[in-house]
Amino acid sequence: MNIVPGRLYAVLTGDIIQSSRLTAVERKRIWDSITSDSKKMTEIFRSLELMGPEVYRGDSWQILLSEPHLAMRTAFYIRAGLKACHQADTRISIGIGTIEHLPKNGLAQAHGEAFRFSGTGLDRLEKKENMVCWLIEPVRMNKFQTTNETALLNAYLNTALYFASQLADAWSQSEAWAVYKALEGKTQSEIALDWLSQTRTSQQNVAKTLSRAGWSGIERFLWIFESHIRQYNLDGS
Repeated sequence: MNIVPGRLYAVLTGDIIQSSRLTAVERKRIWDSITSDSKKMTEIFRSLELMGPEVYRGDSWQILLSEPHLAMRTAFYIRAGLKACHQADTRISIGIGTIEHLPKNGLAQAHGEAFRFSGTGLDRLEKKENMVCWLIEPVRMNKFQTTNETALLNAYLNTALYFASQLADAWSQSEAWAVYKALEGKTQSEIALDWLSQTRTSQQNVAKTLSRAGWSGIERFLWIFESHIRQYNLDGS
Protein backbone atom coordinates (compact mmCIF):
# COMPACT_ATOMS: atom_id res chain seq x y z
CA MET A 1 0.00 0.00 0.00
CA ASN A 2 1.41 3.40 -0.99
CA ILE A 3 0.92 5.98 1.75
CA VAL A 4 0.06 9.52 0.66
CA PRO A 5 1.18 12.21 3.15
CA GLY A 6 -1.75 14.07 4.67
CA ARG A 7 -4.31 11.55 3.47
CA LEU A 8 -6.60 9.84 5.99
CA TYR A 9 -6.51 6.10 6.62
CA ALA A 10 -8.25 3.78 9.07
CA VAL A 11 -6.70 1.33 11.48
CA LEU A 12 -8.74 -1.36 13.21
CA THR A 13 -7.24 -2.71 16.44
CA GLY A 14 -9.05 -5.52 18.22
CA ASP A 15 -8.77 -8.23 20.81
CA ILE A 16 -10.69 -11.46 21.11
CA ILE A 17 -13.22 -11.57 23.93
CA GLN A 18 -12.58 -14.32 26.52
CA SER A 19 -9.60 -15.55 24.50
CA SER A 20 -8.16 -17.45 27.48
CA ARG A 21 -10.93 -20.02 27.12
CA LEU A 22 -10.01 -20.85 23.53
CA THR A 23 -7.98 -23.84 22.40
CA ALA A 24 -5.14 -23.45 19.90
CA VAL A 25 -7.38 -24.85 17.17
CA GLU A 26 -10.18 -22.40 18.00
CA ARG A 27 -7.72 -19.49 17.98
CA LYS A 28 -6.46 -20.44 14.53
CA ARG A 29 -10.00 -20.65 13.19
CA ILE A 30 -10.76 -17.21 14.55
CA TRP A 31 -7.62 -15.68 13.02
CA ASP A 32 -8.43 -17.36 9.72
CA SER A 33 -11.96 -15.93 9.91
CA ILE A 34 -10.74 -12.38 10.54
CA THR A 35 -8.25 -12.74 7.68
CA SER A 36 -10.75 -14.10 5.17
CA ASP A 37 -13.48 -11.63 6.13
CA SER A 38 -11.19 -8.61 5.85
CA LYS A 39 -10.00 -9.84 2.45
CA LYS A 40 -13.63 -10.35 1.40
CA MET A 41 -14.21 -6.63 1.87
CA THR A 42 -11.58 -5.90 -0.80
CA GLU A 43 -13.51 -8.15 -3.18
CA ILE A 44 -16.78 -6.36 -2.47
CA PHE A 45 -15.20 -2.89 -2.63
CA ARG A 46 -12.59 -2.93 -5.40
CA SER A 47 -11.04 0.42 -4.43
CA LEU A 48 -10.24 -0.84 -0.93
CA GLU A 49 -6.68 -1.87 -0.06
CA LEU A 50 -5.63 -3.31 3.27
CA MET A 51 -2.65 -4.60 5.20
CA GLY A 52 -3.07 -7.27 7.84
CA PRO A 53 -4.53 -8.57 9.92
CA GLU A 54 -1.43 -8.94 12.04
CA VAL A 55 -1.64 -10.71 15.38
CA TYR A 56 0.19 -9.47 18.45
CA ARG A 57 0.14 -10.14 22.20
CA GLY A 58 -1.48 -13.49 21.47
CA ASP A 59 -5.10 -12.35 21.30
CA SER A 60 -4.93 -8.93 19.61
CA TRP A 61 -4.96 -8.00 15.93
CA GLN A 62 -4.63 -4.97 13.67
CA ILE A 63 -5.66 -4.04 10.11
CA LEU A 64 -4.86 -0.96 8.02
CA LEU A 65 -7.50 0.20 5.50
CA SER A 66 -6.94 2.61 2.62
CA GLU A 67 -10.59 3.78 2.65
CA PRO A 68 -11.54 5.11 6.10
CA HIS A 69 -15.25 5.33 5.34
CA LEU A 70 -15.33 1.52 5.01
CA ALA A 71 -13.80 0.93 8.45
CA MET A 72 -17.08 0.58 10.32
CA ARG A 73 -18.62 -1.76 7.75
CA THR A 74 -15.48 -3.91 7.94
CA ALA A 75 -15.64 -3.96 11.73
CA PHE A 76 -19.27 -5.10 11.82
CA TYR A 77 -18.57 -7.67 9.10
CA ILE A 78 -15.74 -9.18 11.15
CA ARG A 79 -17.89 -9.31 14.29
CA ALA A 80 -20.83 -10.85 12.41
CA GLY A 81 -18.56 -13.49 10.89
CA LEU A 82 -17.09 -14.47 14.24
CA LYS A 83 -20.48 -14.70 15.92
CA ALA A 84 -22.09 -16.57 13.04
CA CYS A 85 -19.33 -19.06 12.25
CA HIS A 86 -17.40 -19.47 15.50
CA GLN A 87 -19.69 -18.16 18.27
CA ALA A 88 -16.83 -15.84 19.21
CA ASP A 89 -16.53 -12.06 19.37
CA THR A 90 -13.95 -9.28 19.36
CA ARG A 91 -13.66 -5.76 20.67
CA ILE A 92 -12.68 -3.25 17.98
CA SER A 93 -11.24 0.26 18.13
CA ILE A 94 -11.19 2.27 14.89
CA GLY A 95 -8.69 5.08 14.46
CA ILE A 96 -8.98 7.49 11.52
CA GLY A 97 -6.06 9.78 10.77
CA THR A 98 -2.83 10.20 8.86
CA ILE A 99 0.02 7.68 8.55
CA GLU A 100 3.58 8.88 9.10
CA HIS A 101 5.53 5.68 8.53
CA LEU A 102 4.60 2.30 7.07
CA PRO A 103 7.38 -0.28 6.65
CA LYS A 104 7.02 -2.75 3.81
CA ASN A 105 7.43 -5.70 6.16
CA GLY A 106 4.23 -5.08 8.13
CA LEU A 107 2.38 -3.00 10.70
CA ALA A 108 4.48 -3.65 13.82
CA GLN A 109 6.75 -0.62 13.31
CA ALA A 110 4.17 1.60 11.59
CA HIS A 111 3.11 4.82 13.24
CA GLY A 112 0.88 7.83 12.74
CA GLU A 113 -2.41 9.26 13.96
CA ALA A 114 -4.55 6.34 12.77
CA PHE A 115 -2.39 3.80 14.63
CA ARG A 116 -2.18 5.93 17.76
CA PHE A 117 -5.91 6.68 17.89
CA SER A 118 -6.83 3.04 17.29
CA GLY A 119 -4.40 1.46 19.74
CA THR A 120 -4.98 3.95 22.53
CA GLY A 121 -8.71 3.77 21.88
CA LEU A 122 -8.73 0.03 22.51
CA ASP A 123 -6.71 0.43 25.71
CA ARG A 124 -9.20 3.03 26.96
CA LEU A 125 -12.36 1.28 25.83
CA GLU A 126 -14.94 1.48 28.58
CA LYS A 127 -15.92 -1.67 30.45
CA LYS A 128 -18.76 -3.59 28.77
CA GLU A 129 -18.28 -1.65 25.52
CA ASN A 130 -16.98 -3.49 22.48
CA MET A 131 -16.57 -0.81 19.79
CA VAL A 132 -15.27 2.74 19.55
CA CYS A 133 -14.06 5.12 16.84
CA TRP A 134 -11.61 8.00 17.21
CA LEU A 135 -10.89 10.93 14.90
CA ILE A 136 -8.99 12.71 17.68
CA GLU A 137 -6.70 11.74 20.57
CA PRO A 138 -8.66 9.20 22.67
CA VAL A 139 -9.86 10.27 26.11
CA ARG A 140 -12.17 8.77 28.68
CA MET A 141 -15.73 9.35 27.50
CA ASN A 142 -16.69 10.95 30.81
CA LYS A 143 -13.96 13.55 30.18
CA PHE A 144 -14.95 14.17 26.57
CA GLN A 145 -15.32 17.80 25.46
CA THR A 146 -16.62 18.95 22.08
CA THR A 147 -14.06 21.71 21.61
CA ASN A 148 -14.22 21.83 17.79
CA GLU A 149 -16.10 20.39 14.81
CA THR A 150 -13.96 17.24 14.67
CA ALA A 151 -14.53 16.54 18.36
CA LEU A 152 -18.26 17.14 17.89
CA LEU A 153 -18.35 14.70 14.95
CA ASN A 154 -16.38 12.18 17.01
CA ALA A 155 -18.90 12.43 19.86
CA TYR A 156 -21.85 12.16 17.48
CA LEU A 157 -20.54 9.04 15.72
CA ASN A 158 -19.57 7.31 18.96
CA THR A 159 -22.98 7.96 20.48
CA ALA A 160 -24.61 6.25 17.49
CA LEU A 161 -21.98 3.49 17.56
CA TYR A 162 -22.72 2.80 21.22
CA PHE A 163 -26.27 1.74 20.38
CA ALA A 164 -25.36 -0.06 17.13
CA SER A 165 -22.69 -2.06 18.95
CA GLN A 166 -25.17 -3.10 21.62
CA LEU A 167 -27.33 -4.62 18.89
CA ALA A 168 -24.32 -6.62 17.70
CA ASP A 169 -23.50 -7.68 21.27
CA ALA A 170 -26.89 -9.42 21.48
CA TRP A 171 -26.88 -11.21 18.10
CA SER A 172 -27.70 -14.89 18.12
CA GLN A 173 -25.86 -17.13 15.67
CA SER A 174 -28.66 -16.93 13.09
CA GLU A 175 -29.02 -13.17 13.50
CA ALA A 176 -25.29 -12.71 13.02
CA TRP A 177 -25.41 -14.88 9.90
CA ALA A 178 -28.24 -12.84 8.39
CA VAL A 179 -26.37 -9.58 9.02
CA TYR A 180 -23.13 -11.15 7.77
CA LYS A 181 -24.73 -11.92 4.43
CA ALA A 182 -26.61 -8.60 4.29
CA LEU A 183 -23.27 -6.81 4.69
CA GLU A 184 -22.10 -8.68 1.59
CA GLY A 185 -24.92 -6.96 -0.29
CA LYS A 186 -27.08 -10.06 -0.62
CA THR A 187 -30.86 -9.75 -0.86
CA GLN A 188 -33.16 -11.53 1.56
CA SER A 189 -33.99 -14.10 -1.11
CA GLU A 190 -30.29 -14.75 -1.70
CA ILE A 191 -29.64 -15.07 2.03
CA ALA A 192 -32.50 -17.58 2.28
CA LEU A 193 -30.69 -19.81 -0.24
CA ASP A 194 -27.38 -19.46 1.64
CA TRP A 195 -28.48 -20.13 5.20
CA LEU A 196 -26.57 -21.64 8.11
CA SER A 197 -25.01 -25.10 7.66
CA GLN A 198 -25.66 -24.91 3.91
CA THR A 199 -29.40 -25.26 4.45
CA ARG A 200 -32.21 -23.13 3.09
CA THR A 201 -34.87 -21.08 4.79
CA SER A 202 -37.68 -18.78 3.68
CA GLN A 203 -37.34 -15.14 2.71
CA GLN A 204 -39.89 -14.37 5.42
CA ASN A 205 -37.69 -15.99 8.07
CA VAL A 206 -34.68 -13.99 6.86
CA ALA A 207 -36.72 -10.78 7.13
CA LYS A 208 -37.76 -11.62 10.69
CA THR A 209 -34.21 -12.57 11.63
CA LEU A 210 -32.79 -9.32 10.25
CA SER A 211 -35.47 -7.39 12.13
CA ARG A 212 -34.55 -9.08 15.42
CA ALA A 213 -30.89 -8.32 14.73
CA GLY A 214 -31.65 -4.62 14.36
CA TRP A 215 -30.30 -4.62 10.82
CA SER A 216 -32.29 -1.58 9.66
CA GLY A 217 -30.75 0.51 12.45
CA ILE A 218 -27.24 -0.75 11.77
CA GLU A 219 -27.69 -0.15 8.04
CA ARG A 220 -28.74 3.46 8.70
CA PHE A 221 -25.82 3.97 11.06
CA LEU A 222 -23.37 2.66 8.44
CA TRP A 223 -24.83 5.03 5.85
CA ILE A 224 -24.47 7.98 8.24
CA PHE A 225 -20.92 6.99 9.22
CA GLU A 226 -19.79 6.51 5.63
CA SER A 227 -21.34 9.80 4.48
CA HIS A 228 -19.71 11.78 7.28
CA ILE A 229 -16.28 10.14 6.93
CA ARG A 230 -16.27 10.65 3.15
CA GLN A 231 -16.94 14.35 3.69
CA TYR A 232 -14.44 14.53 6.56
CA ASN A 233 -11.79 13.02 4.28
CA LEU A 234 -12.59 15.47 1.48
CA ASP A 235 -12.41 18.41 3.86
CA GLY A 236 -8.97 17.26 4.99
CA SER A 237 -9.92 17.99 8.57
